[in-house]
Amino acid sequence: MTADRRSFVFQVLFLFCILIFTSPALFGQQLSHRQGELIVLFRNNYNAKNISHLRSSSKSVWNHLYPARQLGGCWNIWLLKFDHSRYAAPELLRDLHADDRVLLAQRNHLIQYRVKPDDPFFALQWHHFNDGSSGGVADADFDTDMAWDLCTGDLTENKDSIVICIIDDGLETVHEDLSENMWKNYGELAGNGVDDDQNGYIDDFLGWNTFNQNDIFESGKHGTAVTGLAAARGNNQTGISGVSWHSRIMFVAGGGDEANAIESYSYPLYFRRLYNQTHGRKGAFVVVTNTSWGADLVKAEDAPVWCAVYDSLGKEGILNVASTTNQNLDVDIEGDMPTTCTSNFLLTTTNITDANVKKVNAGYGKKSIDIGSYGESTYSTYINNSYRFFGGTSAAAPQVTGAIGLLYSLSCSNLDELALSDPPKAALEAKNLILKSIKPNASLKDITLTGGVMNVFNAISQVSPLLVEVQNSQQIKISWQEPAILPIQFRYRKAGNFQWKDTSIYSGKHLILTGLESCTDYELQFKNLCPRNSENYSAVQNIKSAGCCDPIQNVKIFKLSATAVELAYTDPSSVNELTAYLRKAGTTRWDTFRISTHSGNLNFSQLESCTAYELLVYSFCNGKLTELPANYTFTTNGCESCTSMDYCRRFRPSSELEWLHAIEIDQLSFISGNNAGYGNYVGTNQQWIFEKSKNYTIVLKAGYLSDTSTMVAAAWIDWNQDGIFDDVENIAIPTLQFKYRIQYNFNLPANARSGWTRMRVMLKFAEFSSATPLACFQSLEFGEYEEYCVYISNGLCSGIQSVTLTDIQKQSVQLLVSDHPTNDFIYAYRKLYSGDWVEGSSRSRIIQLNDLDSCSKYQFQIAARCLNEQSSFYDVYFSTRGTDCFVSTDEFNPIDGIKLYPNPCSDQLHVLQNEAKKIEHIDILDLRGKRYRLQTKINAKDHYTIETGPLPSGYYITLIHYKDGSHLARRFVKF
Repeated sequence: MTADRRSFVFQVLFLFCILIFTSPALFGQQLSHRQGELIVLFRNNYNAKNISHLRSSSKSVWNHLYPARQLGGCWNIWLLKFDHSRYAAPELLRDLHADDRVLLAQRNHLIQYRVKPDDPFFALQWHHFNDGSSGGVADADFDTDMAWDLCTGDLTENKDSIVICIIDDGLETVHEDLSENMWKNYGELAGNGVDDDQNGYIDDFLGWNTFNQNDIFESGKHGTAVTGLAAARGNNQTGISGVSWHSRIMFVAGGGDEANAIESYSYPLYFRRLYNQTHGRKGAFVVVTNTSWGADLVKAEDAPVWCAVYDSLGKEGILNVASTTNQNLDVDIEGDMPTTCTSNFLLTTTNITDANVKKVNAGYGKKSIDIGSYGESTYSTYINNSYRFFGGTSAAAPQVTGAIGLLYSLSCSNLDELALSDPPKAALEAKNLILKSIKPNASLKDITLTGGVMNVFNAISQVSPLLVEVQNSQQIKISWQEPAILPIQFRYRKAGNFQWKDTSIYSGKHLILTGLESCTDYELQFKNLCPRNSENYSAVQNIKSAGCCDPIQNVKIFKLSATAVELAYTDPSSVNELTAYLRKAGTTRWDTFRISTHSGNLNFSQLESCTAYELLVYSFCNGKLTELPANYTFTTNGCESCTSMDYCRRFRPSSELEWLHAIEIDQLSFISGNNAGYGNYVGTNQQWIFEKSKNYTIVLKAGYLSDTSTMVAAAWIDWNQDGIFDDVENIAIPTLQFKYRIQYNFNLPANARSGWTRMRVMLKFAEFSSATPLACFQSLEFGEYEEYCVYISNGLCSGIQSVTLTDIQKQSVQLLVSDHPTNDFIYAYRKLYSGDWVEGSSRSRIIQLNDLDSCSKYQFQIAARCLNEQSSFYDVYFSTRGTDCFVSTDEFNPIDGIKLYPNPCSDQLHVLQNEAKKIEHIDILDLRGKRYRLQTKINAKDHYTIETGPLPSGYYITLIHYKDGSHLARRFVKF
């Protein structure tokens, strides 16, 4: 044993002993949700109180459910309860998803407050101003002291009180540094037991407590500290300064579980909606909510109702700030709520220390986590009218929340005008100000969206009084509100140019820039207009002229089942026709769909259950293709026990020296590599199928950094699907030591339960102990564990071997299915590039399709049904006949005889020719004509392979030169 490893083990042993004596439930299999409870979003025309009218048959799902309460009056979301000892939640959810009255349904996940132990070694309030004297890195701060020179979070220019809503466990409302900033509902008479303002909340004078249904709060240690960081009274010779000194604090106690969280958001939504509806005469100008809590390891697709709440808030102008988990996890992969929600109105944070690096135990994710925020060991308000150090990601979020309030208080700002005329746009503008003004941080690069830490002064400096309206590709209109300091001096230039163009405005309140180039970035500055810019030009404002073909944005799941998905999207180009590419993740063949109706929704059916898919969507507009969109991924439902059971988690072992490198089952191999102790492949297409009573061989391979230590393995398959990895379900031989690789033979029991279930595989360093690793919670280990979904089959439903086209006519086709143990088939077909499938079934091997379009290509899928199982689908492509058709019976272009595949491509593009003309050479060009030299290989006659890996993502032209001097161009996509 090396000295380093011995030292590490002793440290971990010490910590482990402490954990044992302080965590009595350490080895229990903990629940992540409330048993017997579901959250359901109904369509607007249905009242859940009428459930009793639906109990028409003994099999109705509504016989098992009853409504507990509506989660706030702003949406049709209900908490339903059932007897969990008699009925299984996955089955109820499946039936609910099939009911047209239900839009979304999910479990009620438990939520953990994101508290970290206090660390008393950092100087007070270093996050506002840090000169390095307290031991931190100089300038590792928000520069809030400079921002306060410009505004302190008081009123807007329209004299509205800026309200920030903190949702947490409780609050000491009489704290000396918070009480003056408390928002009060003056439409309510405190303590009279009457709903005076008729808003559905009785005696909500100081806010709302969703736990007790009143406005009385516990003196929350967590909530009091969170609130102080956001909005403790500043410059009052008392206590500390929050980021926003004078913003009003609306407090809501909530977040113990998902139902309470959703109900909590309804309160600020009600008051902001009332403010908007009455043009500020009633309600409250709530601009942001703070969420310093969440559900670890829960994915957004498992909490669709919760995620939908943020869009509802955003539509009324409320931005939402959320902290991520206090674990060193990639939440994009392993999940975290609410930070993995894809709402544009959610701003997510991770935790940064005074050393200007991400806290080790803080979540990250390039897609899900927007920015870093200084939160570790910050000084804040505490219960009993005191103060103390507070940390964790819980302390990172309220700093951003306070900054949002501060932004709205700056005079001479477009936020004030937008908040009245276009509330959602104001919320997005506030978010954009925070994101575009970050300070780059090396510890966040490539693991967060922006790669930087919030800087309050930079954000305040970016606030502009200008309202920019892009009118067409050559013209931009810029306007502002009066009064203004005249004359206003403007200068603008094409981004990258050195020379400015100057102009001055002596009257009026708008400027029109003309003669611009289409789809081009410009930089704009002004002097005067605002007192803060009377001497120097403003910060550069970036604007872009119209004419771009911007990629599809904000693709998100609206409804998901085992065989279909409905997605919403935003198309900035607003074209009438889209093209979508869809494929199973990890495969090369793309299905192409042409969507002619621009509805904002995409629907795909005939998908495989429990399968990961990749999606690309682009449009053709303004004479050009859109930029290549982001590759969107989703996994269909139907994973059954693999994802619905609450499998226990292990402590992540250390895999720096040895790890689980690869798994091979019956020669089907998967190399996973080093996953930092834990590889989660649930919800991916890395799966295996097992048949009952059949023998299998599994090979586990270890990876090593330097030495070749002995290892011991375990591999559990939960074949009874009870959510527990029993010792008898370990298919590895216990305590058997090995190096490099080990092979086991096992037989899947005949009494195994059919369907999807979970497999967990573990390799453990065995030089200390050769004891079999435990399936749950065990620590003090080196090695790695991984998880997969596997399918247990009865082995009765083999796949279809072939389908023969026996008769092709103009509007019909006949197909003959190969011999199969069963003659019970289901099938579906569609006109190629269309998403509309026609489904059918047959008990004959001969299948006749009629009423087809002539001269058209079709896709046909067929599967066999055997008792309660179904084989995989077999695909056939054919073309109907006709006169002067411009289609062919194969996949070649009938005009030029060239096939490119896969298209889109990743690392390779294949060029296949179907005519006698000889190819001299092939060039690859981008759309601007730039030529690329790529390695090209001739595999066989008229079959070329081009290595496209070095190409940047985008659109390209394959230019084929023939020996007779002619040439041919075909377009393809590289992603």
